[in-house]
Amino acid sequence: MGQADHVLLSRCLWRCVLLERLESPVARTSRLVRRPRVALIIGVIAYFLLVTVYLIRESGWTTPDLYVPGLLLIAIVVGRGRRFVRDWLPFLVLLLAYESLRGAVGSLNDRVHWTILAHLDSVLGFGQPVTERLQALLYRPGADPLNLAVSLIYVLHFVVPLAVAFVLWWTDSRAYWRFASALLLVSFAGFVFFLVFPAAPPWMASADGYIAPVHRVVTETLSTIVHPGLVAYAWSRVGSNPVAPFPSLHAAWPTLVALTLWSRSRSRWRWLLFLYPAFVGFAVVYAAEHYLVDVLAGYAFAVAAFAIVEWVVQRGQARARRTATARLIETGGEPVLRFGAVGVWRSLVARLNGVQEVPGSNPGTPTRASASGTRR
Repeated sequence: MGQADHVLLSRCLWRCVLLERLESPVARTSRLVRRPRVALIIGVIAYFLLVTVYLIRESGWTTPDLYVPGLLLIAIVVGRGRRFVRDWLPFLVLLLAYESLRGAVGSLNDRVHWTILAHLDSVLGFGQPVTERLQALLYRPGADPLNLAVSLIYVLHFVVPLAVAFVLWWTDSRAYWRFASALLLVSFAGFVFFLVFPAAPPWMASADGYIAPVHRVVTETLSTIVHPGLVAYAWSRVGSNPVAPFPSLHAAWPTLVALTLWSRSRSRWRWLLFLYPAFVGFAVVYAAEHYLVDVLAGYAFAVAAFAIVEWVVQRGQARARRTATARLIETGGEPVLRFGAVGVWRSLVARLNGVQEVPGSNPGTPTRASASGTRR
């Protein structure tokens, strides 16, 4: 290494130190901003829990529209009310439109399939539907701890995705739009199947004698907490469409939640996120709300929707990078990255290797200098 290289190295090191000093206040500011962000997340979780407990005790059911006024109030308090309306209005309109359309499936197609799913589930259950096997092994009447856990996770169907969407919207708007797009995609894809293939879930097939008697665990358990007539009224008004078990969106939505949070986490324990959709899948099969084949289809639909949204996003980002590169080549401008710490390091490595970057070229496309000092 010659004297000129030593001078270059010292200059680059001083430049890196200067950049570090300039970036340190930003890092400290991000840590200060992170504290109220954590407090907000805790507050949102507490809000959802309190409202959910109140709704279950008073009406026996939850719907997404009942949580929106509180979320709007939180957004207004923190100065993001207008942005909340702008970002959430399309998502909520489409979500509520899906809910309305799903409730109309029975009137659009009244040809209910009673036995196809039961036969497929008997294959998966080695001669007996999986719901019958689970209830024969685990069911205890009344407010059994397992029944309570299953009922709670079932009524949180709308609550958890909505809470996750709000936290993503607050912390990373791009992640929010990805999650909302995947959620709407899997929901409307499910609606198409509900319309084309209305089918009877286990509890309905059991009530009409197509399979052995099973207990509808969620309604029975909630009836021990609130008035039974109130539960029946709530489910008839805002409950799920009774002939829309395939695919199971009760399995699909938690899977999207787990996939979204998994893609944003770098922890080695992030696989634990998938215990949530796994338990939901067990719960809806045990509670006689879905067959196992419905749950497996819901998992597949969620993975497909997540993959499609990610593919669309990555393709758009690649197109944007190509466009930016083409404009850079046309204008012959200097890349902005060259003035950052990464650009300093690349320039240093290139110079020490006897390589010089061509002005106006993309970073990482150097040209080796000849013995006479001219570029090829």
